[in-house]
Amino acid sequence: MSNSTTDQLKQYFTLYRSLQERGGPEEDEALFEQCLLLQEEILAHFGLPPADRYRQIFWKFTEAGSLTTRLLAQTESRLKKAAEKYLSRPAQTDLELLTQARTKKLDPFDVLPELGHPTHDYTFYLYRVLLLQDLASPEEVLEELNRIKEINAYKEIATLKFDTEAPFDKSDTYRKYKPLLRYLDGYLAYEEADEYEEE
Repeated sequence: MSNSTTDQLKQYFTLYRSLQERGGPEEDEALFEQCLLLQEEILAHFGLPPADRYRQIFWKFTEAGSLTTRLLAQTESRLKKAAEKYLSRPAQTDLELLTQARTKKLDPFDVLPELGHPTHDYTFYLYRVLLLQDLASPEEVLEELNRIKEINAYKEIATLKFDTEAPFDKSDTYRKYKPLLRYLDGYLAYEEADEYEEE
């Protein structure tokens, strides 16, 4: 393991313990974001996307009672094995991955990061509601995922839904993004938002 990766893992362990002592993510969002970013940096070093299946390696890492050389080596080994398996898979296009995800009903916390998209309320709607319920094709969902990523409107769209009083068409945000986002109306009308939040 390179010294930089060793240092990052040590730093992550310390930050995560500090986060726990402060009461968890709800009590210190900035520190939680710092932990997530460090996770992503370490995963990227091994060529892995920030999917939940790989983030679980960090959960096991921080469950240990104390930070030891053995624990660091075991964590490195898990990351290397995961990377070897991930990188040896046949190459897939984003469309092939999304089509497979629909067929196998894969977890959005694994699929969306692998596609390079954040796990956000709108991307969940596209994935769990439109794709998995066959209300839109993988091509249509991928096109919309790429569109919202390009315009980077995640925060504004969530604010529109959760902090703006209906009717939405009176809002400048709605008028700005309605021509750009094909499924905006469906998303705003969808009431069961907590159905696709992380448990």
